Amino acid sequence: MSGIDGFTKLMLHCNGTDGSTSFPDSSEESHSVSAVGTAEVDTAQKVFGTGSLLCTNNGDYLSAPDSADWDFGSGDFTLDCRLRFSSLTLPPAFFVRQTSGSSYFYIAWQTNGNVRFRDYGGTFDATFPWSPSVDTWYHFAITRSGSSIRCFIDGTQIGSTQTFAGSFIDRSVPLYMGGFPIFNFWLKGWMDEIRVSKGIARWTSNFTPPTQEYSEDKIDIEETVNLDDDWSLLSNPSYKSIDEITNLDDDWKMQLNPSNASIDEVLELSDSWLVQQIETINKATKIIHNNPLVLVTNTSPAKLYTIDISNPALPVWVGYTLTGASYAKDIVHNSTTGYYYVACADGIVVKVEVADPNNQTLIDLNDTDDLETIDTFDTESLTFSSTNSSLGELHMIDEREVSVLSTNFQFLQENISQLNTDFWFIEASLLNTDFKFLQTNDTQLKTDFKWSPAPATITPIGRNDFIVKVDGTDLTDYDVIMDSISITHTIGAESVAQFSLARNHDALNQTLEGTPSTITSQNTVEVYINGNLEFSGNISNLDCVYTLSNENVIVTAKGTQQVASRKNVTMSLPSKNESLGLYNILIQNPTINNPIIDPDDDNPEFYKGIRVDLGKKIEQTVSRNRYFGDTGTLAENVVNGDFIPTQNRNYFWFAGAKNVITGQLFATLRYLGTSIASLTSDLWEILNLSYINQRVFEDEETELGEYTIGSAPYQDISTNNGILIPAERYEDKPDGLYLSKDAGYNYEDYAKQIADLEYEKMLTINGAIAPITSATLTMGIDAYYFYALKLLTRINIDNTTESNIFNGQNGFPVSIKTITISSNSMTVSLLTDNTQSIVELEEIDDRYPDEDSDEFNFPATSVRYYTKFDPNKFSTIE
Repeated sequence: MSGIDGFTKLMLHCNGTDGSTSFPDSSEESHSVSAVGTAEVDTAQKVFGTGSLLCTNNGDYLSAPDSADWDFGSGDFTLDCRLRFSSLTLPPAFFVRQTSGSSYFYIAWQTNGNVRFRDYGGTFDATFPWSPSVDTWYHFAITRSGSSIRCFIDGTQIGSTQTFAGSFIDRSVPLYMGGFPIFNFWLKGWMDEIRVSKGIARWTSNFTPPTQEYSEDKIDIEETVNLDDDWSLLSNPSYKSIDEITNLDDDWKMQLNPSNASIDEVLELSDSWLVQQIETINKATKIIHNNPLVLVTNTSPAKLYTIDISNPALPVWVGYTLTGASYAKDIVHNSTTGYYYVACADGIVVKVEVADPNNQTLIDLNDTDDLETIDTFDTESLTFSSTNSSLGELHMIDEREVSVLSTNFQFLQENISQLNTDFWFIEASLLNTDFKFLQTNDTQLKTDFKWSPAPATITPIGRNDFIVKVDGTDLTDYDVIMDSISITHTIGAESVAQFSLARNHDALNQTLEGTPSTITSQNTVEVYINGNLEFSGNISNLDCVYTLSNENVIVTAKGTQQVASRKNVTMSLPSKNESLGLYNILIQNPTINNPIIDPDDDNPEFYKGIRVDLGKKIEQTVSRNRYFGDTGTLAENVVNGDFIPTQNRNYFWFAGAKNVITGQLFATLRYLGTSIASLTSDLWEILNLSYINQRVFEDEETELGEYTIGSAPYQDISTNNGILIPAERYEDKPDGLYLSKDAGYNYEDYAKQIADLEYEKMLTINGAIAPITSATLTMGIDAYYFYALKLLTRINIDNTTESNIFNGQNGFPVSIKTITISSNSMTVSLLTDNTQSIVELEEIDDRYPDEDSDEFNFPATSVRYYTKFDPNKFSTIE
């Protein structure tokens, strides 16, 4: 199996002895890779070879030093490896380059069920849905082809193709594999066959993963080779060793895929020639786009080519045969539909998908004339094509769809919510109330029955309001154990639904009544509560358990994270001595962490502010003077040696002179440079001299001090800082005298903005440092839907014992981080606290200013004021 070629910048087979920490790079680059933490070779698990990388603990990963090989810019690339997880409780990171919290590049799986690929500090951020399992090997790949970025699992693309025409940030930092330290993303499991390819998208459509270890793509040619006219010898990507004689005609080039032919002359080649496939494009008729270029050919069959010209010296193109079409004359791109339309012979239009040009549809206009031109009306899904007929034919392709807009609006009348309690008795029974007490004083049993008016206008939500659907079909009450249903939503993670089925373990895919109902094929699951779709996902785990009398199956399904809502809600506790009402809540286990924070503590429990060093203000100073005296007298003094220059100053000379041999004269002062040596020979008589002199002083540096926000104790952060104010100065260059100024910067405001954002991340959702508050809130399911609660909803609580204690005080409001719904207790439990979630912290990260913008950086300038004069080339008498 080939796979190590000129595009391969890193190749880790992860082979070796068990427990080894050596991970040699098998690519031609030979990067030095270090094992960090307890990362090691594990011979018990591998895909190929003798072992794989094992990461067991937080802090285990591989690190490759900074290299231009990791800077992908706007070019093509491929990152691929083999993955196996032992645990998915923490997000595993695959490829990472990090500088700080304000700039990083990472590819990782997140517990919300997505592979996330983010170039933070740049503009690219995309997710690809994937629900992996533990103890399973996967082939993982990310590719970029032109502006198309794709993710593949086991050779099948996941998610949609992402479009990104920009450039990834070049960072002077190492490449990590298996860990993302600043966000505590750690791979728990194994990696194998880790490969980084730069300059090539190895896969742009579904493929079969490699079946053996990658190896060098070398071809040894030990005999005579006959090559024909179309060979071209290049330097990338594959190594070709030629040990004997190769016959070439005088003007032939070496290239792949030609036909064989005889050659009359002999050329001896060394062992290190590099060969790359080049294809000849014949009879191109129309070209569109900037990059990639897209063109079609007037051939039979017709072809469409995409040409990546990111590197103009070495363009990369891919050809696609337009099956069933010939002699293409024109092409147009419809940006709304995402398709190319190609006009061909015999009234044929080929509709080609931009994302995958292999996806083609032939549109037959039932006209035997050849099509000449084509154009689209993007927003209306209309395409027009003309033929070569002398009658002036024009065809219209109408791809519009007609839909009916339903305007059936219905309104519910306002209802008074009451609790309807019905007692049903099957047979007469006696209630045994034999209560025994250790002592007899003040022993009473208080039973508080509250009755709603009958009939009530609302019925509380019950277990029969839970509906579980598998593949869109309702499961029956006899199949689902109705008190086993639970749903959990957690911020930053997938939602989880769990329920038990009464099924035999040797017949999982049918009910006890024999009705077919498949649950073993990652089937879709939906859970509705009182008509509300509370969960949607796929089955991920089946746990077969035995009870004394039954066989049950515990089904676990995972789905996308619930949509968050940051609205403010005030909820009510029951009054003192009052039973829990339909819309009341209970507050349990509130914790309020509000310690005294010593401003002088170097290691406090909480910091209360941010401090940043603003750096130095550096000011350049230059003094410049020009001579305004008698130019003839100055010339006489210089020639006689009577001129004394000022110390520590540079001189830039202007002169007028006469050639004593030819009589040529230039009386107008001309710029000579920092010396008059060109006029000191016997050929010239210096008539006039003038000068500019300047002195460049030492830079003046002033400390800008510190910027703080909040109060002590301060957390110190580091970032770009300082101010450089350059001064204009004269510079002598080969072609003249220039007035130049260095590049400058002003990072004072930048450092302050960073400090402000870091302080904002330090605060709770209440805008304070402390108290840090958490609480568990419990309520009935009716209250959950009545208040329309979601993840990140902010909650205050009415309290009837001491007013406002849980409303705007003691760290309230709190926001919901986890929601658990149980059909067993018929309650909803909310885990809440007042800290900012990872979603909110990432939103603050997105507001970081660009350190490279013109707001903080000022370019260098250099303007020529005088052209340098060469007396030896002077030929005009003035």
